Amino acid sequence: MDSRNDLNFDTLKLDYSQLIMVVRISVELLLEKISQRIRIIRNSFPPYREKTNIKLEGEWLKGDSSSLALVLDTLYHLEEGKTRENIIIER
Repeated sequence: MDSRNDLNFDTLKLDYSQLIMVVRISVELLLEKISQRIRIIRNSFPPYREKTNIKLEGEWLKGDSSSLALVLDTLYHLEEGKTRENIIIER
């Protein structure tokens, strides 16, 4: 693994471009997960009537959508942060 992050005694150095890459990967994974849930829900209705608990799928879809909204907000701010002189990351 080629990481430009560093953890040294009382200092943590994070590579900004790697943070953005991780968030972009999260977006893609969540989009795929949401697409799968939608497929399952669609297949539960006639003429398919696949056996599934669409109530649970709906709850999971809601959670995945909330996660996607959070990740997209984070990605937006990280991308905009490239144009800022100062970046503050809080614990």
